[in-house]
Amino acid sequence: CQMYQLISLLLGLAVSVTWACVRTWASWAWVLQDISGICVILTILMFLKLPSLRIACILLPLIMMYDVFFVYIQPLIFHNER
Repeated sequence: CQMYQLISLLLGLAVSVTWACVRTWASWAWVLQDISGICVILTILMFLKLPSLRIACILLPLIMMYDVFFVYIQPLIFHNER
């Protein structure tokens, strides 16, 4: 385990635990959730090692459709609006 991996792990845990503790009452908790989502998408894109710009341009709208589904459509299907 290298030092940057340990620092990344601790930073990720700090963001996740902070979000889990304050998500119900803090108005700024959405920022932590967005940061976590961006990190997940970047990790996936780094893991895939995209061979061309064409594939990246195809994945970008797919990622956007994924986001639109979970933000707007999923609550309508599963009726979990607050």
